[in-house]
Amino acid sequence: MRTVRRIESVDFFRVVAILAVIVTHTEPFENKATRVGEAFDLATQVNQLARFAVPFFFVTSGFFWGRKVSHANRIIESSMTMSKKLVIVFCAWSVIYLLPFHLEDILQNGPLSIVKLTYWKVLRMANDPIAVLFQGTKLVFDSIQWHLLTEP
Repeated sequence: MRTVRRIESVDFFRVVAILAVIVTHTEPFENKATRVGEAFDLATQVNQLARFAVPFFFVTSGFFWGRKVSHANRIIESSMTMSKKLVIVFCAWSVIYLLPFHLEDILQNGPLSIVKLTYWKVLRMANDPIAVLFQGTKLVFDSIQWHLLTEP
C-alpha cells in the first residue's frame, strides 16, 4: 500500500480557510445591508478578509485533481470518482435543507405547519426544477415565507 505524503503548508491553510468559512457564517461577521458603505466597520473588514476561503478550496481541489489525473493518467475514471463524491454531498445537503428547522415557528403554528411547509417546498421545486438542480433545496426554503403557513 502506497502512503500519501501530505503537504503541510496546504493543510495549514486548509485549517485557516475552514476557520474563515466559519467566520463568514457567524452572525457578528455577516455582511448585512445596513453595513454597506461602512468601510471601516470591524465586522465588514473581518468578513471581507475571510472571503479568500472559497476560492482557496476551489484552487486546491483543482490542483489535487490535476495531480491525481497526471499521475494516474486516467482522467475519466478519476473525474467520475470525484463527481460521485460531489453528487453525494449535494444530495445530502439538499435533503437536510428540506427538513424544517424553525422549531419556534413550528411550535407556534402547530404540527400541521410541517405538512404545509413540505407542500410549499415540493410545489416550489416542481415549478422550478432547473433552479433546484443548480442551487439545491436551500433555494426552495429561502423562497418560502413562513406567513404562508398561517394562511388558510
